[in-house]
Amino acid sequence: MSGGFENSPSSFSKKYVSIDFFSSECFIKRGGKKSLLGKTESETGGYLVNGKESSSWKKNEELKPVQGLIIKDGDSLITGKNGYIMRISFPSIEGLSEERNISLFPDSEIILRVKTVKRTKDFINPNGSKGITVNESDIIDGFELVKGLFNLSITTSKEISNVININSKYPRISFKPALGKAQRIKSINMTLELTSDGSIVIFNLFGYNVVHEKSGLEAKTFETLAMNLKPKIVIKQSGIYMTDMSKTPDYRVEEINKRIMEIGKLENSILMKKSYSDMISKETLAKNENQRLAQINQELINEGCKNKPDPKIIAFLKSQLSKSSSIAVSNETKELFNKGVEALKPLVSLESALPSYSAINESEKITLKKESKRTAKSYDEMVGESLDENDEIDAKIRKLMLPAGALEMYKRMQAEGKSIPPQIAELISKQRSSRAKFEEGVKKLAGDKGIVEQTASAPVNESITYNKTLFKFIKIEKGPEINMARAPVGKEFLFIYFESTNKSTAQAFFSPDEEFRLICNKELIPLRNYRMETNKDPNKLYSNEQLFFVIPADAKEFVLEIGKKSMAKQNVKLKL
Repeated sequence: MSGGFENSPSSFSKKYVSIDFFSSECFIKRGGKKSLLGKTESETGGYLVNGKESSSWKKNEELKPVQGLIIKDGDSLITGKNGYIMRISFPSIEGLSEERNISLFPDSEIILRVKTVKRTKDFINPNGSKGITVNESDIIDGFELVKGLFNLSITTSKEISNVININSKYPRISFKPALGKAQRIKSINMTLELTSDGSIVIFNLFGYNVVHEKSGLEAKTFETLAMNLKPKIVIKQSGIYMTDMSKTPDYRVEEINKRIMEIGKLENSILMKKSYSDMISKETLAKNENQRLAQINQELINEGCKNKPDPKIIAFLKSQLSKSSSIAVSNETKELFNKGVEALKPLVSLESALPSYSAINESEKITLKKESKRTAKSYDEMVGESLDENDEIDAKIRKLMLPAGALEMYKRMQAEGKSIPPQIAELISKQRSSRAKFEEGVKKLAGDKGIVEQTASAPVNESITYNKTLFKFIKIEKGPEINMARAPVGKEFLFIYFESTNKSTAQAFFSPDEEFRLICNKELIPLRNYRMETNKDPNKLYSNEQLFFVIPADAKEFVLEIGKKSMAKQNVKLKL
């Protein structure tokens, strides 16, 4: 290969998609023929994997193009009842922002879409002749999940749905960033299972929301004001569900996560044993001995070159040449190795059956969001906008290719009143403006004293006198979000607005938590919070007072009960 230069020397190399670990009950299917991994099948092109057995695991020690496992486009990898395939991946490629790390649990199948990426680089030989280096790498461009349980880690510049494809008998889903717009380079990690009843179950997913394509409904894995610490998402043809497993544990998910940890321990154990075996091998010991003798000979030469060589040192060094290394591996090294092996012993059987998923609660089903009216942007919207603005500014800064620390140096210079390049000054100004805009928005949101996302409101024209104080009720509002908080799933906030006047000649004292409560669907709901003067002066009007409660999201009729529990009470009927 000349690379365009006549008689120019060139070099060529190729790398392949590889598997780090797999158990003995794993298969590859190519052209309709299914073969056991680890066996030579010359009639199908050869699937030999060099490896040594360790328990039920094999390590792909040296993956070579000729005798290694060369995965081709369209190959299926399949695991049996007790089979595991860990970390299907490909070498990183300079200038290509693509990474795949895929693991299969038992009874799973994946079809890989492999393509070859070529990189060329010109070079000049010492004799002045020109040449070209050609590097080819097979990458996993995309894949189809056919059935089973998978652990996925993906980095891509493509749309995620163009990389992760799911068999057509399962619901159609897509992924979108939890905050801000999709970045050019996207990274997503998750555990995903295609169940036998046609559902998709996703957990260990952060930073991305899942969209049910049929309904357009979205499972939000991250909401600042309503944190779901351990989301589990179940997608059916009929809808999408989300469970917070920090509140409702799922024992199947817990067991799967334990196995992920145990597999990691097994992998580390195999690597450690391989390293220790290499260290104590005859080849390694011989190499170490040759290095020892070479060092002694060099020290003899160094001593002999001195003006006055020391005969005692020369005699000692010569005596060391006639001795062989007496200890191959120190007792301390052996002890550390044995402790490491003990620490990595599995605590969970990888062959035991997994428990079933917890039953889905219909209250966890994501439904069409009610029509609502916002009086302010949500906190997550402000965070997303701020992230997008800063990403645009950072992209412009990267194009300047400033040395490390240069931007901070320019900021210090500007603070000291020194002149800096106008282009950099403009970008610094935009950074500060974006931050100030975000902080001002958060400050305004935090100071809001009403419901910032309203699903219903109604005027009220009711008055009562209680504790010699006239209460005049003006309006009620209902919605899922107040200034810096969201209501729990299935709940909304109810705000009751009123004004009051103490009609007596003495102070009027109130204990709102003891004197105000709400009756909704025959359920007694305690006061969540209030904004009212509890020590009212005589004949003074107090306006813009509020009571608020957490109520069922579908509630429309209420009774506000006023009075201490042990005394006579007065009721105010409210309706949306």
